[in-house]
Amino acid sequence: MTRSEPTPVRPPRRSMSTFVASLVALTMAAVIAGCSACGGIPLTQEALFAPRSSVTPETFDVPGTTLEEVSVESDDGTRLNGWFLHNEDARATVLMYGGQGFYLVLAEERLRRTLQNLPVNLVAFDYRGYGQTDGEPSVEVLKSDALRVYDWLVDERGISANSLVVHGHSMGSFMTTHVATRRDPAGIVLESAATNIKGWKKAVVPWLLRAFVGFDVDPALEAEDNLARVQEITHPLLLLVGSEDGITPPSLTEKLHEASASTPKWMRVIEGAGHNNLVRHDGTFEAWHTLLNHLTDTSSDP
Repeated sequence: MTRSEPTPVRPPRRSMSTFVASLVALTMAAVIAGCSACGGIPLTQEALFAPRSSVTPETFDVPGTTLEEVSVESDDGTRLNGWFLHNEDARATVLMYGGQGFYLVLAEERLRRTLQNLPVNLVAFDYRGYGQTDGEPSVEVLKSDALRVYDWLVDERGISANSLVVHGHSMGSFMTTHVATRRDPAGIVLESAATNIKGWKKAVVPWLLRAFVGFDVDPALEAEDNLARVQEITHPLLLLVGSEDGITPPSLTEKLHEASASTPKWMRVIEGAGHNNLVRHDGTFEAWHTLLNHLTDTSSDP
């Protein structure tokens, strides 16, 4: 297959991290205003820089795996750019829906650590307007694309639903629950997930600031509700969250676990992990193995 260098990545127009940064700024302003006699707030070089490794199909190299560049035509004709990472020891295939900042070329650490620690194939795509996928993202379009990619894997690539795990990180959790209420995967993983916009706002805005901080929420975002969907889903479910996650705190995952109708279901709070770095913690993959071991009895065809 002919390979080409990725086009420059394009950041999305709207960002949950922008919301959180605004909240942090407001909190800091309140602290500074009420603590003028306190010592200085440290600003370090480590806090300034945010290095991230990038990767291309040519430079991605994990022993025992092969990267296949794939392209899936969406319902409206847009080509969705993706990578199919084949693992010679695979016991299952994981369809990964990334978070708000997920780009294939910037996902080297997540993809590499997952392949090194789990016996799975990985399939991931750039969302509309991200990376090498054209178009503009919207809630309805991304949900439609999520279903299209699932159907492509099952109907065109011959991946058995009995060995297909759908995984969503952060924003991707909404795509995952959307797919799981309409299709029949072997299992579901929700990582750093939110319940819904109402629950998220309550969890991340300190109660002292709620009278001063408001959101003008798009109705399409307001309608997305993982809390309602997990009550419809009965597939085996693994819920993962970092103990130090300040974007989607563990309290949200606890609510999803309590409401879930899945059998079996597991919840793991990964000690010391934040919102985006669960793959750096062994406990994350120990939890994954619990799910994969459960699925082994139902299918051995990746």
